[in-house]
Amino acid sequence: MDRLTFFKQGFSSLLDAAQSAIGLKHAADSFTEAVEEALSNIKTDIGLYLPSLDAGMYEDPQGTICDIAEMGYTLIEVGAYAAGKIHNLPAARIKELADNAHLKIAGAHINKLHERVTLEEEAKTTEAVEEKAKTTDAVDQETKTIETVEKEATQETVGAGTVVEPTAKTAEVKPTETSAKPDPNVVWWSKALDQVKRLGCGHVVMSRLPDYPTDEVIDEYIAYFNLIGDLAAERGLQFCFHPRKVDMTPIRENPSVLDRIIEGCDKEKVALEIDTREATDANVDIVQLLKQQGKRVHLLHIHDYGITCESGRIDFDKIIAEGVRSGVKDIFVEVSSYSLPPKNCVERSIQNLQNLPSVRY
Repeated sequence: MDRLTFFKQGFSSLLDAAQSAIGLKHAADSFTEAVEEALSNIKTDIGLYLPSLDAGMYEDPQGTICDIAEMGYTLIEVGAYAAGKIHNLPAARIKELADNAHLKIAGAHINKLHERVTLEEEAKTTEAVEEKAKTTDAVDQETKTIETVEKEATQETVGAGTVVEPTAKTAEVKPTETSAKPDPNVVWWSKALDQVKRLGCGHVVMSRLPDYPTDEVIDEYIAYFNLIGDLAAERGLQFCFHPRKVDMTPIRENPSVLDRIIEGCDKEKVALEIDTREATDANVDIVQLLKQQGKRVHLLHIHDYGITCESGRIDFDKIIAEGVRSGVKDIFVEVSSYSLPPKNCVERSIQNLQNLPSVRY
C-alpha cells in the first residue's frame, strides 16, 4: 500500500469516527431535551399545614384527611400538639389516617417556651451534686481502709495458724442516694419528639419565643434551640425554627431575633421554615433571604392574606422558583383568613398554586 492510499484510508476512518461522535452528541442532546420536557410536566409536591382545617380535624378527622387528598395535596404538616396528642388524636391514629389517604406527614409543629430552672432549684441541684461527690470520696476512703484491715488480718496468724477475721465488710458501706433534678425541658421534648417520630416525618418545627426578648433571653433561646436540635437529631429528625413577623423585624438599630438565631445557632442543628405572610409583614425580601441562607431554609409556608395567590401582595411564583433552586425540601399551604368555608379556601389555594410555572421540579 502506497503512502497516499494509507493516508486516504486513515482520513476516512477519522471522518467516520467524527460523524459517529456527532451522531452520539445529537442523540444525547435529543435525550436530554426529552427528559427536560418530561420533567417540566411533573408537579412539585404541595403540602397543607393541617391547622388550616383545624375545626374539621376535631369534628371529622377521617373525612377531613380524605378531603385533603382528593383536593390534590400529597403532604401534610401537623400541629396542635398537646398532652401527648396531635389534633387531639394519638400519633399512631394520625399516621393511620394519613396512610389510608396516601398522604405523607412531612412535618410537625410543636411549641414550648423555655422553662427556666429557678435559683432555688439550681441550688438544690448543686448541693445534690456536691453531696454525691463527698459521699463518693468517703466511700472510696472507707473501702481503702477496709481493704487494708482485711489484708493485714489475712497475714496475721494466732496459735496454730488461726486467721483473724476482718472487723468490717465492704458490703456494709451504703452510700447516700443523691441525684440532680433532670432538666424539665429535656424531659418534655423527649416525650414530644418520641410522638413525632411515630408519625414518620422528617421535620419538627417551633414557632414560638417571647416577644421582644432581651439579649440575655435571645442567648438563652440560642442554647435552647441547639438543645432541641440535638434531641431531634437523636431521633432522626431535623429541627426548624419558624420565625414570626416580630422575630424578623429589627429592633431599632439592632439585628432582628431571626438574625441572631441564624448567627448563633448551629446550622446543622437548627434549620428554618419561612412563612411568606409573616416575612412580608416584616418587610423581608423572601427571595433574597432564600439566596442568602441557601439550604438552611428547609421548609416554606405558602401563606397569603386569604386564599393563596389571590391577594396580589406576594409573588409566590418567584418565591417558589427560588426555593426549588436553593434546596427547599417541602412547601405547605397555610390559610388563616377565610372569605369562604375553610375547605373551599384550601381547595382553591392548591388549584391556584398548580397553575404557577414554578410549581414543577
